[in-house]
Amino acid sequence: MMIKSESERFLLSKLLASELNSTSTRYDRFVAGPSQDDAKLMWIIWSAMSAMVGLFCLILFLGIVCTPNARKSSFNIYILFLVFPDIVFNLCCTITCAMSAAAGEYFSAAMCQWQSWYCVFDFTANSWMNTLIALELHHLLKDCKKGRHYRPPPIKQVVRRSLLVYIYSAFVASWTLMGFLPHRADLTAGIACLPVEFSIGSTMFFWCVFIPAFIGIPFSIFLYVCWDVYRNKLLPKNDRTRQLFIFFMRLTLVFAIMWLPTV
Repeated sequence: MMIKSESERFLLSKLLASELNSTSTRYDRFVAGPSQDDAKLMWIIWSAMSAMVGLFCLILFLGIVCTPNARKSSFNIYILFLVFPDIVFNLCCTITCAMSAAAGEYFSAAMCQWQSWYCVFDFTANSWMNTLIALELHHLLKDCKKGRHYRPPPIKQVVRRSLLVYIYSAFVASWTLMGFLPHRADLTAGIACLPVEFSIGSTMFFWCVFIPAFIGIPFSIFLYVCWDVYRNKLLPKNDRTRQLFIFFMRLTLVFAIMWLPTV
């Protein structure tokens, strides 16, 4: 498979896994896909699963929005901004996978760019929102350890921080659309469009710039928070604060388990 020129950056790879041979490059293996029938089955399954997960996220979102007392909590507002990108992601994934399944092949190059954008936006927003929550919990635990009264951030401040995360995530997601960057979206494993490596320059950009901005930096901050909590014994043995911290750390762990394999 030949590497696409810059003028062909929005064309989709059509390489099948069965066509790989000893001369295939590592970049070929990133994009090589299954047979048409297998791809159609996977799109149907993903569409159904995305619809169910999206419905669950929507119920959680509306449950907080429709409950006045819940809306007064800064941490619940963080949850709203954490869940909203997942609602968008699963709704879009349901539609795009269903369209490809109905067409019997990946629907279009334009949809590939859109899918890459909303996937990266969701993953990036999730990683940084979890980091904001982890840092706020870290602040809470330090105050409790020192006997200080913890004051949650004002809701307006939470909204501002979260919107900045969204703007940043949208910017990172748009890198594949910037022709001057060695970074583009293509069918990964012939099924879903995500940023992929296609040359030495793109590999360097992918691992040295994209991955740190996407998940590397926020995940490192999360690990630092966990290490500092353990080192300074900040976690109470029996307290509501401990339960709150564990709850949000589980949310972050679920995120990491779900999305790290995509890297």
